[in-house]
Amino acid sequence: MKLLAIILLSLNAYSNPHPNESLTPKDKLAGKKVDVISKIGISTPNKVGLPVIRVNLVKEHGLFVLKKSVIEYSATKNFYQKSSRLDSLGSFKASLTSSSNPKEKYYGSIGTGYNFASHAQGLSFRFPLIKGKSVLTIFGENSDSGKLEQVFSQTIDSNILKEFIQNHGTNVSILKQSKANPPILLNLYAEGYGDNESDRKRFYRGASSVIAGLKSFPSFDQFEIRAVFYPSNLELGSPKNLRTKIVRDSFLGLYYPYWSFEMGRWYNVVYPTDYTKLMDGFAQLPYDYAMVLIKSRGYWGMGNYNFFTAIPDANRSFTYLLHHEFGHFFGLQEEYSSGGTELLFGKNTVEPWSQNLTFQGSARSFTKWASLLKKGTPIPTTGRAFQLGVFRGGYAGVSKKSHIPAKNCTMGSGRAFCEVCAKAISRKIGIDQGK
Repeated sequence: MKLLAIILLSLNAYSNPHPNESLTPKDKLAGKKVDVISKIGISTPNKVGLPVIRVNLVKEHGLFVLKKSVIEYSATKNFYQKSSRLDSLGSFKASLTSSSNPKEKYYGSIGTGYNFASHAQGLSFRFPLIKGKSVLTIFGENSDSGKLEQVFSQTIDSNILKEFIQNHGTNVSILKQSKANPPILLNLYAEGYGDNESDRKRFYRGASSVIAGLKSFPSFDQFEIRAVFYPSNLELGSPKNLRTKIVRDSFLGLYYPYWSFEMGRWYNVVYPTDYTKLMDGFAQLPYDYAMVLIKSRGYWGMGNYNFFTAIPDANRSFTYLLHHEFGHFFGLQEEYSSGGTELLFGKNTVEPWSQNLTFQGSARSFTKWASLLKKGTPIPTTGRAFQLGVFRGGYAGVSKKSHIPAKNCTMGSGRAFCEVCAKAISRKIGIDQGK
């Protein structure tokens, strides 16, 4: 096993919503009953999806160590197609290469805030199954240069891996069908709901609200949405400093990262308290996108590139939190300009990989969304004459170099996505479908 000890700064994914809740759009959608196309209760059987090798790593003394590797049946046809191509986005990039046939190679990419990698102490990737021996290699961004450097390499033998078995009694409901073939499978996972009828009804009301809230989301018709219910012994509750780090006794083990006060707004986000518990929960059935609906009225949110999203089920800013955090899943950065964020780039990063943020704020160097600007748009852009431009700001006020495409986008505190963000989301969904 080869480990390289470097200081990492991972980018764009674990995120806080806008720091001022009063400025975010409000609605009455949360918890309201919405009619859905179909609802079919089933218990998850084993081996319902395509096989993958799933790896969970932990961070010990600054180094990544492989904690668990299993074969699970959680993949879709879309996932197999996506994994065959190198992703241009992300702060951690991984590959799995057959030892006997180097042409058999699959890729994975995620984006995480650097405090997530340090304090959740882990990473996880899924790859299409390679039979026999293969080499897992992971690259991460350096906190100074912003460039990718190798942080882990190890041989894996699928012949000796155990198969993951789903929980008995997990209930799955198909809530929305898709026009796509194959569809993008978006699973909504219950977290913090008890084993009682009242909590079950509350979860399904929340899941229905997600469907209603996503009707205005780009490429909504491509999603097949499923609700996945498994009871928890603990609710999320209000953020508290529990003093010692523990594994949360809930379905997925999510909680506010009280163990990382230096992160700032730790009470506006949730992290896994155990990576294996989280990924075991997701693996109950096949998925392309994982979204967690948590029994909570609090104002918080979490979304990260290519990994998962989590939102409270009963906050007044429900639709805003849903769209904002899901936007992070597709590689979008914060567009508000205050409050700070844990989504920090390396101090010498030339250009962030986020699709809605640029450090090139002059007409000579800017190219990222130049094709969408109207002729004559000044760079940098000021005033209100142009809805789309290259405006100073965003990145939660961390850097004076940052510029964003619009002033009223959902990635800030607006009600709708700007054209740059909407197109970026649709483009990523197309890539995930092998287009």
